[in-house]
Amino acid sequence: MNQSFEEYLKEIEDFYLKQKGIFAFLSAKEIDLIKSWYKKNIPLNIVKEVIKQEIAKFPTKKKKKFSLILVDSILKEKVSTENKEEREAKDKLQKVIKVFNIPEEKIEKFSSDIEKERFIVSYIWQNMDREDKERLIHEATSNIDKTGLSKTEYEEMIKSYIYTKILNYIELL
Repeated sequence: MNQSFEEYLKEIEDFYLKQKGIFAFLSAKEIDLIKSWYKKNIPLNIVKEVIKQEIAKFPTKKKKKFSLILVDSILKEKVSTENKEEREAKDKLQKVIKVFNIPEEKIEKFSSDIEKERFIVSYIWQNMDREDKERLIHEATSNIDKTGLSKTEYEEMIKSYIYTKILNYIELL
């Protein structure tokens, strides 16, 4: 995290009190909770999202009794689920890299997942046997009706079809 605990605390406190709709102070337990979230590197956007969702469930008259302690277990569950999904995605990427012998240093230069995906699909296509390429092109041309499409649109549809087929194959790994 690139902000101090004091900044993290202040941003959560301001957001929380605004959502609550009252002027109040955080309890010592709430500050300790926020400190634990900070130490666990729980992003502010996730904390704010959960606070907003949980306060919205409270009737207006009872919002002043709302405590961040009620948010903690939901926040832990959300972070745990996101961490699990992130681990699964990383495991999947490692498996694809291994199966297709993709040099890791080539993938590491891409920052976004979509850039990595495009590179992987392109890499697989470039290293695919000629027969497999021809089979995919034949399958694509057989399944796409070119009526009313320009040559460019038709070619883009074929590329999109093949891209999707390669992604579907990767998903089966």
